[in-house]
Amino acid sequence: MFKLSILLSLSFSTVSLADTPATQENPAPATENSEPTVTEGDPAQEEVAPAQEAVAELRLAVEVTLSNGIILTGTANQTDVIMWVQTDPLTLYMSEDNEITLEGAQISSIRLVPATPDPIVVEQPALEAAMEPPAESNPASMPTAPEQPAAPVLTWEPYTSPSGFSHPNPAGGRYVYAPTAIPMQQGQAYLSQKYGLISSAAFAITDNLALVFGTFILFPPALTVFGGKYAFEVSEDVHIGFGGEVFMFPIEGELLGTIGFTNITIGDLDNNLTFAVGALSSEMLDTELSMPVMVGFQRRINNKMALVSENWLIFDLDGSNSPLLMNALTMRFLGERADESSYGDRWRTERGFPKKTWDLGFVMFAGEGEFIGPMPWVDWSFHFGPLSR
Repeated sequence: MFKLSILLSLSFSTVSLADTPATQENPAPATENSEPTVTEGDPAQEEVAPAQEAVAELRLAVEVTLSNGIILTGTANQTDVIMWVQTDPLTLYMSEDNEITLEGAQISSIRLVPATPDPIVVEQPALEAAMEPPAESNPASMPTAPEQPAAPVLTWEPYTSPSGFSHPNPAGGRYVYAPTAIPMQQGQAYLSQKYGLISSAAFAITDNLALVFGTFILFPPALTVFGGKYAFEVSEDVHIGFGGEVFMFPIEGELLGTIGFTNITIGDLDNNLTFAVGALSSEMLDTELSMPVMVGFQRRINNKMALVSENWLIFDLDGSNSPLLMNALTMRFLGERADESSYGDRWRTERGFPKKTWDLGFVMFAGEGEFIGPMPWVDWSFHFGPLSR
C-alpha cells in the first residue's frame, strides 16, 4: 500500500511538469471581445495616435469685400462665417501657409463662393446617341436635372444716400429751426444745443408723428416750447406736413404765443426745398394774428457737409406793423470720420454712420426800420435711433 501511494504521487508530478512547457509555448487564443495589448514604444501605438486627433474644422470658400472696395478671396472657418457680425474679426486663409486677420470695421460684406462642379466628359458615340430623338417621348416621364440651390449670401450692405454718398445726413429733416415735411423714422430722435443756452429735443413716435420740446435754459426753464409735426409722402420725393407749437413762460405760468403751420417739401434728405405757411398769435410780436411764410432749402455738398438756408417773412394781418424778416445761412458739418481709430469711432454709430452734426453760420433780423445782424449761429446735435430708410 505504501509503495502504491508513492507511485501515484510520482505519476501526477510527471504529468504536471510535462504540461507546463506546452502551456507557455502555445498560449490560449484571444477571444473576440479581448482587447489587444500594446506595449510602450510599440510602433502600432504611434500610428494610431495621430488618427485620434481632432479633425480640422470645415472651411468655406468666401469672397470678402473691404470697406475701401478691395475684394479678397480665400477660405474661412465655417463657424466664423456663420456667427460673424460687423464687430467681429475674421481670419481669411489665402492659401495653406498664408492667412490674414481682418478687423470687423474693415469688412463691408462677406459672400459664400459656390463650389464649381467637375466638368462632364461625354464620348463622341454617346453624344451622338444622346442627340438622337427618342421614338416615343413623353415630357412628363423624362427626368429633369435637379435645380442647384442658390449659394447663401452673408452680407452687411453698405449704405448709399439718395445722392450717392456713403452715409446719410441725419439732420436732413430740418433746417436751422423749422422742420421739413420729410418725416422722421419711428424711434429716431435728436438732442440739440444752441449757444449753450437753448436746448431742444425731438422724438418720432411713429413713422409720421414726431414731438418737439425746447427751452431757453434747462433750470429754471424760461421760454419753453412744446410742439409736434405729422408728415407723410404723397408721391416720390414730395411730402406734406402740418403741425403746431406752443410758447410758454413756465416761471410766470404765462402763455406767450401759438403757431400752426403746414408745409410741403420737394426732394430727399440730401437735397430738398420747403415752402411753409401758418398762423401766429403772439404777445411778443405785439399782434393778435400774423401770417408767417417760410422758404428753406438744403443742399448736400459731399459726405461731410451740407448748405442750409432758412428764410422767414411774418406779415401782420391787422396792418399795424410792418413785415418782420428773418434769414439764416449755415454750413452743416456731419460727424463722419474716415479713419478707424478709437477717436474716430466715438463720432460714429456701430455701422459707421454719423451721430453728431454741427451748424455754423449767421442769422439776421429786419423790421420796423431796424436791422440786427448778421449774428453767428452755432448748433450742435446728437442723433439717436435707426438708420433712415
